[in-house]
Amino acid sequence: MGNLIASPEAFTWGIGSAISLAFYSIQPRKLIQEHGSISVVGWGMFIGGLLANVVHPIWEIDGVISPSSLLQIIIVIVLGTACSFLIYLSSLKYISSNLASVLTAFEPILATVFSIPIFQLHLSLSEFIGFVCVLGAILFLQKTL
Repeated sequence: MGNLIASPEAFTWGIGSAISLAFYSIQPRKLIQEHGSISVVGWGMFIGGLLANVVHPIWEIDGVISPSSLLQIIIVIVLGTACSFLIYLSSLKYISSNLASVLTAFEPILATVFSIPIFQLHLSLSEFIGFVCVLGAILFLQKTL
């Protein structure tokens, strides 16, 4: 076992991700109560899409777009992004933002659990220890909230 080495860029993205999660869990509560989840998510995705086009315009696509790949892109956008984010923000009406943030940690846990039978994933010892640490942190935080 040695030291954890992370580039400044990875550290910055990690901290930015944590701050973003806290922000989008707490900030939209009043907006959701006033305007509803669908409006808030819709406008958020529209504004985010416009800003993303500044960085990487949609007309500058790398690769080949086929009907199959277009269908897959639509599924990821609608189910994997819009619906999941809508469900997450809708849950803020019923549970605290703290609890919602803790529950988001179950995503990698479930992905790992489902990957074992579906993709015949074999966990190494370090991956298993990390899995147990994440699960332990979720359970610990659940007790404190």
